[in-house]
Amino acid sequence: MDKIYIFDVDGTLTPSRLPMTKEFQKFFKEWIKKNKFYLVTGSDLPKLQEQMCFFDIEAEGIFTCCGNEFWLPNPSVPIQSADLIYSNKFKPPKDLIEYLERKVLKSE
Repeated sequence: MDKIYIFDVDGTLTPSRLPMTKEFQKFFKEWIKKNKFYLVTGSDLPKLQEQMCFFDIEAEGIFTCCGNEFWLPNPSVPIQSADLIYSNKFKPPKDLIEYLERKVLKSE
């Protein structure tokens, strides 16, 4: 049975909000040749690609924006290419907006 790995990015594969270290890049470049993995991040795709030094192209899939978007890397297009497969656009209910507006008015 094949193993599939799922990695958070910030603080796991990279220092928080920073690019992958050169030392880890070297290791990861070899590791991805033999393993299947998905990436998960709270960031958007451009920030993820910057942090991962574009190794995300090798992923089976990429979950961005806290799982609200799913991207499928497109190896037929050069670096930074992925197709958006799923996007959950948050639309807050009217009563939530009204509640938050009341809180803002009452805040200092």
